[in-house]
Amino acid sequence: MRSRLISMVFLCFMTASSRAYLPPAGPVFDRTAFGFTLSIDRCYREIRYDGADSSLNAVFNDRQKHEDPMMGYSVGLSLRKQRSLHWILEAGLRYTIRGYQYRSADKTFGPAIDTNYVTVTNVTQALDEILIRHQYRYVEVPLRLHYQFTENRLRYHVAAGIALGLPLGVTLSTRYKFSNGEREVKRNQFPDQELKISITPILSAGMEFYYSHRLRFYLDPTYQFALNDAAATTIRERLNSAGLQFGLIYRYR
Repeated sequence: MRSRLISMVFLCFMTASSRAYLPPAGPVFDRTAFGFTLSIDRCYREIRYDGADSSLNAVFNDRQKHEDPMMGYSVGLSLRKQRSLHWILEAGLRYTIRGYQYRSADKTFGPAIDTNYVTVTNVTQALDEILIRHQYRYVEVPLRLHYQFTENRLRYHVAAGIALGLPLGVTLSTRYKFSNGEREVKRNQFPDQELKISITPILSAGMEFYYSHRLRFYLDPTYQFALNDAAATTIRERLNSAGLQFGLIYRYR
């Protein structure tokens, strides 16, 4: 009698534990979900030069010295399929800006030398700083595979994938700062004649919160690095980024 009672208590405990392990917000497999994504990124470029043209050595060294990362972003939509308890396949379409910025206090670089960047009317004041922001614009198609570790309402995951980017062009934003505090800015847009289709692997890890049966939110630190050069130029450049991606997922059926 005692052993039967112990067996019944043990069975009830195991049943209650298993039910608590899978919350009501758990996934329903082979269902489709749509999403909205926004990523704020710290963008930079990696430049390489083989030194074959000695006349470009000074240019290469100057860029290495004065280039800084810039803030970029990507925004778009995604489509998800959850194929099993842990695996999720995701495809998307997004608009992306990557690039870098050039910062210098070189007084010899002025409007008389490079009027393509900026038209300066206040030439009577001394020049304190030049900031040129290079923004590369793409339409990207990312494809990622997610693996979820937990089955609770708050779930942790890792993801890996690749993104193909169709270049739209480059925007140059140049800001001149003068000694009296005044600034002048000019923006120019250039076509994508020399830009190549970008191929960038994606690595991320983060958390996903199942707010309800249909709605969930996620937060992913993400890193993207280029496998190919951004443009067909002598000084080779590859655009990389590291950022924080916010997402909203809605399962419509």
